[in-house]
Amino acid sequence: MFNRQSTLDWMIQISRELYSRTQFAFMNYFILYTIFCFTADLFSESRLKVILGYISFFVLSVLRYATLRMQGRISNSEFMKWFYIYSLVVWTTSLAWGLFASSIFYGRSFDLTSNILLYCTLALAIESLVLHTVSYRFYFVNISLLLLPPIIAMFFHRGPTNFSYLAVTGFSYALLMLAGRFLNVELTNNLRKNNIIQQQKIELDTAREKAIEASKVKSQFLANMSHEIRSPMNGIIGMTGILLDKSLDPDTRKLAETIRDCSEDLLTIINDILDFSKIESGKVELENNICDLAHCIESTFLVFDSKAREKRLDLDYSLGKSVPKAIVTDATRLRQILVNLVGNAVKFTEKGSIKVVVEKSVSKTEGIELQFVVQDTGIGIPETRLDRLFKSFSQIDASTARKFGGTGLGLAISKRLTEMMGGSIWVQSKFGYGSSFYFSIIAKESQDVAFINASTRTHTEKISEEFPWQILVAEDNSVNQNIMLKLLEKLGYRADIASNGYEAIEALKKKQYDIVLMDVQMPELSGLEATRIICDTWTRDRRPYIIAMTATFQDEDRERCRDAGMEDFIGKPVRLSDLSRLLKSVPKDRHTSGTQQAIPTPAPIWGDLTIDFTQMLRIVGGDKDLLATAINSFIEESDNLIQKLESSVSQRDAAGFESVAHAIKQRASTFIATPVIRLTLEAEKYFKNSQWTACIDTIAKLKLDVKALNQILAEIHRTNLAA
Repeated sequence: MFNRQSTLDWMIQISRELYSRTQFAFMNYFILYTIFCFTADLFSESRLKVILGYISFFVLSVLRYATLRMQGRISNSEFMKWFYIYSLVVWTTSLAWGLFASSIFYGRSFDLTSNILLYCTLALAIESLVLHTVSYRFYFVNISLLLLPPIIAMFFHRGPTNFSYLAVTGFSYALLMLAGRFLNVELTNNLRKNNIIQQQKIELDTAREKAIEASKVKSQFLANMSHEIRSPMNGIIGMTGILLDKSLDPDTRKLAETIRDCSEDLLTIINDILDFSKIESGKVELENNICDLAHCIESTFLVFDSKAREKRLDLDYSLGKSVPKAIVTDATRLRQILVNLVGNAVKFTEKGSIKVVVEKSVSKTEGIELQFVVQDTGIGIPETRLDRLFKSFSQIDASTARKFGGTGLGLAISKRLTEMMGGSIWVQSKFGYGSSFYFSIIAKESQDVAFINASTRTHTEKISEEFPWQILVAEDNSVNQNIMLKLLEKLGYRADIASNGYEAIEALKKKQYDIVLMDVQMPELSGLEATRIICDTWTRDRRPYIIAMTATFQDEDRERCRDAGMEDFIGKPVRLSDLSRLLKSVPKDRHTSGTQQAIPTPAPIWGDLTIDFTQMLRIVGGDKDLLATAINSFIEESDNLIQKLESSVSQRDAAGFESVAHAIKQRASTFIATPVIRLTLEAEKYFKNSQWTACIDTIAKLKLDVKALNQILAEIHRTNLAA
């Protein structure tokens, strides 16, 4: 509802409207008077009367102009006073004309002069109808002062012709008064409607400005709070990771893992809110850089590879034949869109596959339009709920949020980003059969692709020629393995692959490598454990230069890697430029692959066990007496250690189990007994997860391998160490 205007405000508005309508009409009376005097030849009748009329109408026109000029310079408090002055001037002018006309009409017969004067008078009356009816009171007084004096003069100067003129003039006066009333109602209603519209516009603009300001304040608050929350959250996640690396009983480990998982979920939510607040507050600016589409998609798959493997989902992608290998766009934002869509696909798909397809749609003046499709075989979306997908903080229903979690911001963020990149996003889905999320962007085809490829080839040849490293990649993930092989191939290397720590150690026994790119997190034997064994087995001048591949770069992680024996780090996903820089930074004195192989002599084999006397002797610094003591000690204590391990399982003694397992691994590493170490680690894993049957079965296998190891060690002692 809008408040009624006060009477004074309304009068001021009407008066200003009247001013604006009459600002160019101040000379009309003087002009018509001049025309009338010359056409009617009044100079021959009364020159003095005509001159006095000229002076009167000119002075009144000047006064009218002066009061009009004042209206734009005065405040509302003084406005009405000047309006009354203006009204008196206008009314005086009309009265002067009315008296002049009455003096002409009275006392003479109606001739051409009378006709011209009547036309001029009615013209002024019509002008008043057009200009003055916005204020009916002003119009009523003005038209009355203009027409009533001539009407009275006609009435008293009787005659048949006079009566006709009187009837016409009187009827015109009545008609003008009636028309003035109708026009006044129409004009004032329009003014009131315009006032309401203007008031609504002002209030809407004010509300819009307040909403924009509130949105900015909200977004800034969310951004600030997100930043403030992220720091302690990163601390919680980091410290929880350190805690999980320590020896914990099963219940404590489960609690710590719950803390870690919940913290990571919360950090994901915070990151979504932070991105959304940046977009809302207009702080996101797109950057143009060269983007390798294949690498962008592969790095996206890396983020979700572990979750996909847990669900046994296939991740795949294809690029259309017309799609350029490299484009110019904001690679970071493109990857963010893909991460959101692929992440949702992994979250809502329990079995099957997820595929990303890229096709070139059309060419435009500003670039090319690329269409991406993220297809999954997940739960699908009901058709009635598709319209809610891209709304902020919205999910399909409450059960979705309870079961799968999330903020409902991922798709809203993706929608905003695709629009910023000149495209759009939409979805096709069938409930129970999966979904296909489409989005398009406008990008430019990189004109430097050929040059970049040529430059890369030249550059990589120089790297492989100047730094002819033998490289081993220890990585359990097949996608990561392929990516690393391709990256190294671009740099001119042909690398070998090990799928876990055990395979890496076995590969080092068979071939000497200069560099090992070691994934820190691997099943069976982690990168840290494998590095410790390698450092214990080979001397520094014989062992490879080990580079940690890790997604985390906190000081604690670096310290753990360095403590294990790793000498450098590279982040995941691995970038070609970082890998090239790192390979060139490896000291040249670490080039050992051209020297004699580390294991030149045959090794005794028993089942899966391969034990080499030369390697064992190197570990103990060439001291045969020390090696003999270590072998005798292990043979004497091994049965007792296995019994203690079994006892710890039956008593659920976590501390005792950890202590015995550590002793077995430490002694077995002296003999490079990889199968024994692997089985011990498996038993530890089952114990921590309270999988007692599996743990007991693994210890039984371990017992057989330890027995076999004892026989091999006894044979080595007999043939090489006996006095």
